[in-house]
Amino acid sequence: MAGDKCGNVCWPAAAARLNAFCWKEHPVRPHRLVPDGTNIQFMRGRFAGVIGSAILSTLSVVLFFYPGLNLGVDFRGGVVVELRG
Repeated sequence: MAGDKCGNVCWPAAAARLNAFCWKEHPVRPHRLVPDGTNIQFMRGRFAGVIGSAILSTLSVVLFFYPGLNLGVDFRGGVVVELRG
């Protein structure tokens, strides 16, 4: 193993490539999805969210009872096979 001019220890084949770019001089910065100082006011839409949720919940309860439950299984077409035992 060899070291580059920055003092990094690496494999000999990679030592030549690392000489052009020293990691100590160019530290890796973390990538941020949301930049610092971003101010998104989520609570501004809380009333719209509560109203939308209440409407969808009420609609789901109404649609559950209005057509009723379909407890039967109906097949259309196909082949009927009867076995005698």
